[in-house]
Amino acid sequence: MLSAAIVDVMNCATGVGADPSLSVTRTQTHQASIVKDIESGRPMEFDSMFGAPLKFAQLMNVSTPAEIP
Repeated sequence: MLSAAIVDVMNCATGVGADPSLSVTRTQTHQASIVKDIESGRPMEFDSMFGAPLKFAQLMNVSTPAEIP
């Protein structure tokens, strides 16, 4: 499932002319905001992190096979 979602994101990036081959350097001190939310007992930013990219893909007519019905 995660692999399909990564492909979806790369397809969206390509659809708007971005270069998805650019790499992101990870640091040992980085912690994703979703992890911080969970650890702090805050609600996750689910819609902004997952819903918004799906809506964007739909606007760009990019197939998102990892979309959960």
